[in-house]
Amino acid sequence: MAYFLFNFTKKGAEKGVTLREQAARLLEVRLWGIGAKTPNRARLSPGDCILVYVGAPEREFIGHGVLSSGVHDWTPGEQRVYPEGSWGNGVSFGTAEVWDEPVSLKSVWPDMPASAKNPKGQFFAGVMQIKQKDYELVLGKRGGVLPEPAQPPTLAPAHEAIIERLFATTEKLKELLANSVGKQITEDATRALLVNRYLQALGYADFDDIEFGVQVESKDFADYVLRAGGKSVMVVEAKRLGLTLGSQHAAQVTKYASVLGVRWGLLTDGRRLKLYDMAPSVSPDDRLVFEVDLADYSGREDFEVSVYPDLALLSKDAMANGSGLERRATQEAVRDLLTAHDSKTLATLQAELANANLPHVETVDLAELLAELLG
Repeated sequence: MAYFLFNFTKKGAEKGVTLREQAARLLEVRLWGIGAKTPNRARLSPGDCILVYVGAPEREFIGHGVLSSGVHDWTPGEQRVYPEGSWGNGVSFGTAEVWDEPVSLKSVWPDMPASAKNPKGQFFAGVMQIKQKDYELVLGKRGGVLPEPAQPPTLAPAHEAIIERLFATTEKLKELLANSVGKQITEDATRALLVNRYLQALGYADFDDIEFGVQVESKDFADYVLRAGGKSVMVVEAKRLGLTLGSQHAAQVTKYASVLGVRWGLLTDGRRLKLYDMAPSVSPDDRLVFEVDLADYSGREDFEVSVYPDLALLSKDAMANGSGLERRATQEAVRDLLTAHDSKTLATLQAELANANLPHVETVDLAELLAELLG
């Protein structure tokens, strides 16, 4: 059994109808549309427990349920009852409940485990995995009874296998870290013991999936160039375990990726991963998309919630079309454009507000308002 948050926002909302009313309608018909590019859609399975959240301005949990299916095309009967919209597929609920009294995010978020790495309660996707304790805390706040699974839960075999492989590899990392206190692991050993294993766990296991020591310039060689979907998709530069990954190392991997004409560059010391975007429109200061500490989790559930989502974006299957990383990079870029106090986009928005004869809003207040609306 896994636990997920369904995040309903203005993106798919009807004008003149509150987000809560629209999300409640979906729970009442026990169907929830899922977009083709929605993260985690392939992981949804019968028996998974769902919390339903609506974004700004409400920002509250409004119901819960248990899935009776994974993502599938609507049957004729489901199509007839599903509210009009663009979704032609989604999941069905075995049990679902709309709460008479919703639970505000601010009333529970400080006590939820998820807040440790997301203190502002900002949700970047329509489907997000959460921890069992997160789920139980919200239901406990409203005095709800935890529902029983509709049927034995299962993950899609492919996703279950990759999670298991990656988790086993990170557990080996933790064991290595514990046994190497006071020792220095060389760069060659880091590649052999950690990086090579991660790449294989991510699906780069065929003979032509990885090019080693690719020449960039006369005396410069990229450690790895990963291939997926018949093309080079990522340059990987590995340093020794424990080395602080600084700006000079970032410059190295971004240079290699740029010269080789590869969009994504990954810098790692075997434990920490830093992903960079080489798209022409991205400024050098904004090239870092995300970073992950592969040992920063407390158990299997925490690994699935905190580490796996970003790690999965680097898998061979995900990189075959690159849409997952592109979406993530775009999300980060849009958030920066709309919430950075020195953003030109904010200045433009201020001017448009003035043209509409709306009250003046200071830049810092406007940035905070947009951050809240983005959820």
